[in-house]
Amino acid sequence: MFCITLFIRIVLYLIKKEKEGKNYFPIIELVIRIIGIIVLVIGIVSWTGCIIYNYNIGKTSATIIDNTIDERKWYYPIVQYQVDGIDYTTINTKISGMQKFEINRQMIIYYNKNNPSEIKTVVEPFGVPLLNLGSFMIIVSIIGKRKCETK
Repeated sequence: MFCITLFIRIVLYLIKKEKEGKNYFPIIELVIRIIGIIVLVIGIVSWTGCIIYNYNIGKTSATIIDNTIDERKWYYPIVQYQVDGIDYTTINTKISGMQKFEINRQMIIYYNKNNPSEIKTVVEPFGVPLLNLGSFMIIVSIIGKRKCETK
């Protein structure tokens, strides 16, 4: 709510200044375009990094065979799974709990394709919202510039 109020106040201030003969809209459009380009580049880098990271991750089903506990009293499941006909047993440190995990329960795990004994976490590509936001900012600044030029 604060951001919306601030935005409205800024727009009203700019309209007031434009009536006084001072037009700040081209400067604001340039700033929006620069920020949009920066956000777009960050989105592209983030999205590409997530895609590259997830490329080397495989998915398989594992069985919980035991539990282990650390010094903080957190339980971690010891899982057994098979990749390319080879059995692996490891501690799944990607999940933990205050209570023991149910033995013989099935769970989905993600592993490193280059080293199947290593359990990984799939990273969601959070760069997509940044790509959308950056593109939106650039489009708004271009439309705003054309609107100002037609006046």
